[in-house]
Amino acid sequence: MTNQTLSDQINALVAENRRLRSKSDADDQTIGLLKANYKTVTDGIEDMVEDHRKIERELTIEVHNTRTAESRNRRSVEPSG
Repeated sequence: MTNQTLSDQINALVAENRRLRSKSDADDQTIGLLKANYKTVTDGIEDMVEDHRKIERELTIEVHNTRTAESRNRRSVEPSG
């Protein structure tokens, strides 16, 4: 076992503190990047959901218009009695 002087112990603690701070800064940057990526992904998902809803609305209108036109055509073709 090595006998460290108080100065050596303080230097070791300072070095460890610097290493941990550096790691903490890197972790903070990683967390920031993950948050930004998460926001990008969730925004993209929200856009896809809205696009899907818009397509559903348009298809519903199209089906309604087709059925209405078919109904009108049947009425105009039916013999009057």
